[in-house]
Amino acid sequence: MTPDERFIYYIGGWTHPTTIVVPENVKHFGQNELYFYRGPSHTDISGFPYQYATLTPGFWWGGGQATVGLLDISCLTISADGINNRGLPALVKVRVLGDPLAGILCPLAYIRHWGHIKTVRKCDVAWAPKKNTCVWRGVPTGDQDASNITKSTNKRILFCQKYYDLYDVGITQTWNRWPDSYVKEPMSIAAMLEYKYIISIPGNDKDSGINWKLASNSVVIMAPPEVESWLMEGLLKPYVHYVPLAADYSDLPHILEWCTTHEEDCLRIVAAANEFMSQFDDIEVEKQIFANIKAHYAKSFVFV
Repeated sequence: MTPDERFIYYIGGWTHPTTIVVPENVKHFGQNELYFYRGPSHTDISGFPYQYATLTPGFWWGGGQATVGLLDISCLTISADGINNRGLPALVKVRVLGDPLAGILCPLAYIRHWGHIKTVRKCDVAWAPKKNTCVWRGVPTGDQDASNITKSTNKRILFCQKYYDLYDVGITQTWNRWPDSYVKEPMSIAAMLEYKYIISIPGNDKDSGINWKLASNSVVIMAPPEVESWLMEGLLKPYVHYVPLAADYSDLPHILEWCTTHEEDCLRIVAAANEFMSQFDDIEVEKQIFANIKAHYAKSFVFV
């Protein structure tokens, strides 16, 4: 897509000037909640989360996206992994697919989601010597109800329940929320790149590693995405950019069999995924798109 087309994609249905009455319940900061951010000069300690001084600037609005620019305008936004914009024009990291009035996408938490691509391009290996099986590691983000692990709805736990003993997949931390079931040693990105097939599973919102996985020489295997970010996951096509899994991951053995018997198709998918990722390579383009989004936002929305 051209930069102009990406700009239109990111703003979604929020194209017309609108006056917004700011609800009382979004004037106070809450993690993963809609919040009326009044810009970096705002000093009301009750309104801005200074208690996260070492984390917040890097994770939501400040240093963590300094590579592409700061979120330096008054706006509705959502901290961390929140996604519910309540039908209001919020500048967000992720939004629900298919809703034209979901949030306006911005490159928030940029380094977290895009920084590892450099690692991939430095240490990835060619397709042929990679291990002919799949790999996944991650923390158990998502549903955190650990009262009964056998009845969990956490997608990552469910995946490991099915395949922990069959493939090189496992949870790397329990965070004192889960029993030690399904835990395996953490793996570096370099180690995971030794596998031909890398699984992607969403956490609280998206898989924070999907960006580097699509930029690698391995095939991404995942269920069709339900949310999207600056990556524009809504444009990813099954059997074009990734190999699709059922929503409950029940067909992984069948999908792996397909992959191992369709090597040329897998190489084509890797090439298409890499080409898709190349549109994000020019940091000056990323800066300009983000600047255009902020300019459009400041011009279009009046907050009361």
